[in-house]
Amino acid sequence: MGTAFLVAEECNIPGEHKSQILEGRLEDFRSDRIYSGSPMRGFRKATIKAWEDSGLEPLANPYQKVLMDDFNAAAAAASRWDLHSNPSGVGGGLLTEARPARAIVAELVNRASESISRLAASI
Repeated sequence: MGTAFLVAEECNIPGEHKSQILEGRLEDFRSDRIYSGSPMRGFRKATIKAWEDSGLEPLANPYQKVLMDDFNAAAAAASRWDLHSNPSGVGGGLLTEARPARAIVAELVNRASESISRLAASI
């Protein structure tokens, strides 16, 4: 659910990251330890594939994160969002448009209300 807010119009992540999430497929979002040293789900990048292809195991957290923080900083400085970490949930593969956060919350409230009403009617 949090990934829907990452692509909300008000969210201040790079536009390229929003595009990756909105254009991604379910299989593009996997958990690995490459960027943090701990399991972290995100959009699959060339960086992840290159690390996996190297055969090297990621370092434990916090060492891998320290290593990759420098890498991410360099990628951001060069506007290489195609390499920079993009933590996001598997739900990104289901999202197709950026919406205002207000609309996301309203939809959640409406769906919850409908579900509660259906449950109450079945009792």
